Amino acid sequence: MGEKNDKVRVAFLFYVDPNLVKFTGGGLAKYIVFHLLSRDNYFKVYVITTNYFRSKGCYELLPIKILNTRRAIINFILWIIASTYLLIKLVKKYRVRILVGGGPSSPVTLVPVYLVKRIMSRNVTTLSFCQLPILSKRQKIYAQMLKSMDAIIASTSIVKRSIIKVRIRKPIFVTGYGILKPSKIPSTEVKDLDCVVLGRVTREKGSLDLIKILEIVKRMKPDVKCVVIGEVLDENIVSLAKRSHLPITFLGFVEHEKIWEYLARSKIMIYPSRYDSFAIAVAEAMMAGLPVITWNIPPFNEEYKGSGIVLVKPFNHEAFAKEIINLLDDNEKRKTLGAKNKDFVKKFSWGNVYKRFKRAVLATYLKHHREDDAR
Repeated sequence: MGEKNDKVRVAFLFYVDPNLVKFTGGGLAKYIVFHLLSRDNYFKVYVITTNYFRSKGCYELLPIKILNTRRAIINFILWIIASTYLLIKLVKKYRVRILVGGGPSSPVTLVPVYLVKRIMSRNVTTLSFCQLPILSKRQKIYAQMLKSMDAIIASTSIVKRSIIKVRIRKPIFVTGYGILKPSKIPSTEVKDLDCVVLGRVTREKGSLDLIKILEIVKRMKPDVKCVVIGEVLDENIVSLAKRSHLPITFLGFVEHEKIWEYLARSKIMIYPSRYDSFAIAVAEAMMAGLPVITWNIPPFNEEYKGSGIVLVKPFNHEAFAKEIINLLDDNEKRKTLGAKNKDFVKKFSWGNVYKRFKRAVLATYLKHHREDDAR
């Protein structure tokens, strides 16, 4: 395992916009990386990514930032070439032995890792982060890259099942998630916001469902106030809310510490997302002592089983709206569910997640090198 007294050298590859990697929820890979950088003495960590990480003390060589322009595809190709070259350099010059691709766009970050694996398979151990379920067998290129990895790190059991379903026969380790706790959770008796929504404004995050739900709520309770915190990726949904004269305020991106202030001012959290692997936003709302309403689908009916979460029949907007009204009108029920949620999420620790990650990496590394020695 390297020379005596030498750390195990691991390189992480990210392909992200620096504006999207602030601590706003999600990002299993980035939390683990920062844990490695700040607390672990066992690994020597290299990170190839965008300029944002320079201030975090990471090894950073890729200033290329993907732009929403015609040059995006050119930048992407350049990024793959540069990343592959740098990974090979890290393996040869710095004796890096473990390569990990992952992050918000795992298929993208796996391309250079996959190429290096094909070129220098005996020299490196490769792993992939999978943070979201694989939904289709048609993702053939992604599946092929996953099959070439020595192991896969899945964020949840839901993600693991999706990988097995598309017949990828590789060791799969489940890390679970944690919550980034604020230095202090604000507390206020003044609840001037009825509902808070945490999440990007997209169809898959249930933003269109939110519009339909609040249209029904407005008919029964016209004075309801709702705020949506998260990057607006679909302006059409915002326009639809304005045309419907709904009492929604879209705040866009909000710094993580500031989010807790909005949670403290809110009575309930509503989360009509259709696609998630864990939903850290739900766990954060629970930590703030809020009741949460969402659909009765994975991961909510699995990862949050035993909490005070309110599950609604999938995509029944009328039923969802009624649950909102019921909770807003029942102060005691809100307090009971909020307290139950706050107690439930104590088990979500990034320290525990990191321990599982470390065991997965070392087990894969040792197995790979034992097989090489046998050959």
